[in-house]
Amino acid sequence: MTRPLDDDRSLDNLFAAARLNGQAQTLANLAGMTSSVRELAVLDALDRRGAQDRAGLMHHTGLARSTVSSVLSNAESSGWLTLAGSPQVATLTGAGRRVLIDERKAGRAVSKRLAELYPGLRLFASEVLAMSNVELCDPPAAAKEGAASGPRP
Repeated sequence: MTRPLDDDRSLDNLFAAARLNGQAQTLANLAGMTSSVRELAVLDALDRRGAQDRAGLMHHTGLARSTVSSVLSNAESSGWLTLAGSPQVATLTGAGRRVLIDERKAGRAVSKRLAELYPGLRLFASEVLAMSNVELCDPPAAAKEGAASGPRP
């Protein structure tokens, strides 16, 4: 027996995440946060771990190479970090540190309000972040076989 479509809850987690993301964005805007989550992830990684190249930032933030490159370019032009060497190593500047301090203050207010709206969110967020380095699904078998046998002629 199949369940009726109106009883299907398979998309609930996706809808909940989208709603939470929307509310978090609204609260961040109201708190005066101006940096994107991606920018904050890169600045935070540089602050916590020191100067890093793109590969290190990709590893510590989970962002794609193109995203890291874009964030680095924008942050450098804003004066938040410097890029030097080969491969280029990003170093947080005083201006970048001040931006991060201000955004962390606003972020605490947003986090507090989200925790009020969604009790238990802090624990859930910690679990999600801890699992974020785990590959969520295996590639299809055909993709595995194609990778194992090399490119097709």
